[in-house]
Amino acid sequence: LSLGFDQVYLFGVDLGFKEQKKHHSSTSGYYDGDGEEYYDYADKNNTSIMVEGNFSPRVFTKYEFKVAKVMLEQSLAQHKVDCYNTSDGAKISGTNALQAENILITTTSQDKEQALKEMKTQAFAPIDYADFRRKLDNKYSDETLEHELGVFRSYIQKPFTSIAEIEFLIEQQKVLLFASYKHGKSLLFYYFYGTVNFINALFTRLLNIAGGEEKVLEVCEEARQHWSSTFDDMLFAITTDKGAFDCTHSLADRGFKDYARHKIKNCNVKLLTDSNDFASVMQRICESEFEGLSVDVGFGQEVIPAASEVCDSPVLIYIRSAQFDWQTLLQRYQFNQGALIITQDINNEELVSAAKGKACVLFSPGNVFTGAGFIQSQHHARVWVFLDYLHQLQAFDYVFHKYELKDDASVPLEEAFVERFINSDSFVFDNVRTVGVANRFLRSSERILNLGVRARITRHYRYPDFLTKGVLTDAKWQAWKKMFLTYNEQTDE
Repeated sequence: LSLGFDQVYLFGVDLGFKEQKKHHSSTSGYYDGDGEEYYDYADKNNTSIMVEGNFSPRVFTKYEFKVAKVMLEQSLAQHKVDCYNTSDGAKISGTNALQAENILITTTSQDKEQALKEMKTQAFAPIDYADFRRKLDNKYSDETLEHELGVFRSYIQKPFTSIAEIEFLIEQQKVLLFASYKHGKSLLFYYFYGTVNFINALFTRLLNIAGGEEKVLEVCEEARQHWSSTFDDMLFAITTDKGAFDCTHSLADRGFKDYARHKIKNCNVKLLTDSNDFASVMQRICESEFEGLSVDVGFGQEVIPAASEVCDSPVLIYIRSAQFDWQTLLQRYQFNQGALIITQDINNEELVSAAKGKACVLFSPGNVFTGAGFIQSQHHARVWVFLDYLHQLQAFDYVFHKYELKDDASVPLEEAFVERFINSDSFVFDNVRTVGVANRFLRSSERILNLGVRARITRHYRYPDFLTKGVLTDAKWQAWKKMFLTYNEQTDE
C-alpha cells in the first residue's frame, strides 16, 4: 500500500476456514500424504471463533488470524485503494469479494516488468554488509552487553526466600532493561524485552495463587530455576554464537523431502558396501525421491582400491564384516567431498581410530527387524542421515541419531560411550533428527542441512535427553512400517 498501488488483489489470505479440519492447504506440513491431519489442530488451537466469510455466510477462525484480519482492515482504512479478496475465507473490511477467474487483466507484460522494477528499487535497497556490520558494532558494545548480562544473571540466580524477593526481581528486571534502552549502548533491551515481559507476567500471576506464602514461594522458586536455565541458554547463544541466523523450525519432520529434492539433484554419490540390502535401499531412495542423483556402488572386493584413489563425490560407507580392513581403506582413499561411515558395531576400535580426521562416523547400533534396535536402527533412516549431511560431511566428525522411544525404552548408547566423542573441546549441534559433533566452531553456512534444518549449537547435552527426539506413538510406528514395505527393506541378516 505504501508503494502507491491503486489496485491490490489478495490470494490465499484466507484467515478463516469453512471446515475445522481444513485449516491449511492439504499439501502443507499439517497433513500427511493422504490429506489426514498429523494431529488434532482444533484441539491445540481455539478454532471455534466464527466471523463473516468472504464467499460464505460464516467461517471459523482463530485468535491469531482474527488479529491479522483487524490489522489488514486498519491498514486498508488508511489508504485509498481498490482491494479485491479472492480467498474463500474470512471477509476483510475494505475489500471486495472477487472470484479469481473473474479478474480482468488490462495491463501489458511491459507494465508488469516496470512495476516489478519499481518494487525492487523502492521497497528494497542493497546494503554493504561489511559497512552495516561495522556500524552495528560501533553503536552497540559487546563489553557493555556482557556486563549487563552478568548483572542480570546475578539477580536471576538468587533463590527466593520471601515474597519481597520475588517482587524485587520483577522490578529489577524492568529497571535493567529500560536503563539499557535509555543509554542505547547495548542490545540487551532488544534481546530480552519480550521474554522478560512474559517472565514478569508469570511471576506476577504466581504471586496471586491460592495456598498461602509457602505455596507461592514453592512455585515461584520452581519458575525461577527454569528461567535461570533458559537465561543461561540465551546467554550462551548471544556470547558464543553472535550474529547467527535463527534456528527456529516448525514441523521439521513435514515436507523435508521437498526441501531435500531442491537441495539434492543432478549430482553423483559413491557407496561402498558389502550389504545387498543396504545398496538396494540406497538406490531405491535415490531413484524414487531425487532427480538426477546417481549412485556409483563399490561392492564386496571392490570396496578397497588396489592403489591410492581420489574421490570427488560424497561417499557413504556401510560395512557389516567384523574383519574389514578399515586402516587400508581410509589410507588409500582421499575424500575431497567428505565421507560418512555408518556402523552398527559401536565397539569397533579400529574403525574409530582409522576414521579420525578422515571421515565422519554415524553410530547406529541395532536392527529394528530383529527386535534388537529402534525405529532409527534401519537402513532407510541411515541413508537419509547421509543425504541430510551430504554437503556438510567435512564439517562434522561424529553423528548420533535422536531416538523416538516407546514405553520405557532408553537410548541404545551408554553415557560412557557418548562421552568418548563429546568433550570440553567439542562443538555439539542439534539437528532435530540427529546430533552432530564437530571439533571446531562451524560457520552458519556450514550448519545448513539438506532436510531443511539449520543446526543449532547447544550449551548443554544432558544424557540421554539430547539423544531423545520424542515418543514413538502407534501412528508413527504404522507410518514407519508402511515405509519399510515401500522400500522393501529386509533384515540384512
